[in-house]
Amino acid sequence: MGDSLSRYFYLDLAAFLAHGKWPMHFVSQWPEGRSFLSEKEYNSWSWFYQDSNRQLNRGSHAMEVCDCFRNDSVGFFEFIQDMFENRHFRYMPNGNLEDTVNDVRLSYIQWWGTMPMRGHRDISVKLPRNKTAVTFLKNWSKALCPQAPESFWPLSRNCSDQRPDIHEIDFPAFAEKEICANFPAPTLQPETQINRCQLFEKDILGAMGATHLMLNTGWHAGLEHVGGHRFLDKIVDAAAKHFAPTPSPSKLQLPSVIWRQSTQGSVFESHDKIALNYTQTQGYEQLAFFAVGEITSMLRQIDTAWRKNDSRTLQQLIKTHPTSWPAGKHVNLSTVHPICRTCTTKSTISSSTPFVR
Repeated sequence: MGDSLSRYFYLDLAAFLAHGKWPMHFVSQWPEGRSFLSEKEYNSWSWFYQDSNRQLNRGSHAMEVCDCFRNDSVGFFEFIQDMFENRHFRYMPNGNLEDTVNDVRLSYIQWWGTMPMRGHRDISVKLPRNKTAVTFLKNWSKALCPQAPESFWPLSRNCSDQRPDIHEIDFPAFAEKEICANFPAPTLQPETQINRCQLFEKDILGAMGATHLMLNTGWHAGLEHVGGHRFLDKIVDAAAKHFAPTPSPSKLQLPSVIWRQSTQGSVFESHDKIALNYTQTQGYEQLAFFAVGEITSMLRQIDTAWRKNDSRTLQQLIKTHPTSWPAGKHVNLSTVHPICRTCTTKSTISSSTPFVR
């Protein structure tokens, strides 16, 4: 859960599982002349959602649903009023939709700090892990966009005017300050407040069968805006109550909740100190702090060169890392082995990972 960088970590790992190789970034060979590791390579969000979703649906062994919407026809402060992006990827190494033992499931849920969570709840929590998933998605596509082709997915501006108002698109509260910032609120009965502000973890993440949650607000809000330590308390408490157990314990097993450090230079980079302090005071077993600031430093350089239209510097950065998106690859390799029981990688990983204990 988190900002756009969290999305690209998700897409990077999902693409590796779907295609068997790490995706290219800022190059013309992946796989059809552009990389979905940057929305800037598309001229609309609708196209980006549709093409990235299409490339992660690979026959019988990989499928993704993108419950995504952003209105391309309006400005930033208008589209944030109703945008959402909730992606669910499933990898089945044997191509068997009924295999719930060896499959790997990844999800990305857009989280911009205090912005209300949105999405079609049933798509996230009731997506079948069997052969009925195809029919399930076709029925939802038809319900949400009746005039589109049966196979139409995901939502886009082409369907926004047709989207029925009867479908609920707001998730329970997750970080809205008026509800969960003072967990548990001293003015309310503790159990009442706990139930009220942990509905997202219980009714969405828990119902999805989540085992681990990696989150970061990145460019959009600092932890102090959503309650600081109290907010982390409520997530850690909810994970212990509602998350599914990790299938295969190991010495490298990570705790259920992981805070990902912000990209170097991001607006709220300094607020990661709250999460780091939580790990140091409450213990690694409660919250893992994923120190990836140095890994993502090149992304800051790329972004700066891009904004300045400095093609010479940009080309040099790309030339230095021509085969993959280095931040995504290193971050994902650092988490795949501790978390994933069945997915294997063709790359090696150092025994030291960037987790603060």
